[in-house]
Amino acid sequence: MQGVGQLESRPVALRAGSRATRARVDRARGWIATELFRTLAVMAVRFVEIHPADEEGLLNTEWFLLENPGERPFNTKNCALSVRKKGQKKKTELGIIDPGFVLGPNETIRVITGNPGRKAHGKPPDDGYRNYSLFLASPVLRGPGTILSLELRSLPVAKAVFDPDAERGVAPKKR
Repeated sequence: MQGVGQLESRPVALRAGSRATRARVDRARGWIATELFRTLAVMAVRFVEIHPADEEGLLNTEWFLLENPGERPFNTKNCALSVRKKGQKKKTELGIIDPGFVLGPNETIRVITGNPGRKAHGKPPDDGYRNYSLFLASPVLRGPGTILSLELRSLPVAKAVFDPDAERGVAPKKR
């Protein structure tokens, strides 16, 4: 007997027509996954340059350039930015970019680690790129081999390895 406030838990029998319903649900799931994959595949957002801080504590001088060479705009809302050292499996999530920014087609934006309102973080660069601040209290880069990744719903959107010896601070991709 079922008491007050308790629910009976039993499997629900599938009725006639349920096979068609299951097929529609499976197609919808496949369509959603396919569309998400297409969106991420078409969105060739990439890290173009990684610049370490000039001095320790000057977080506004630590930045990276994010570029969208695709044909469609890319919204970074709800994208997660994470970092890890090369060879480590565990990554440290720096946070979710919210409200984020829209990166238009063929547009590049500079993402700055520090807070532009704090004089202790130094003066942010101003050379034609739009700046977006993360308002973090500590540096993102942890030496050579640091891997930056941008993810949307745990699917990688962009990834780069910091190499101070490379021309723009980004290690070339291995083929």
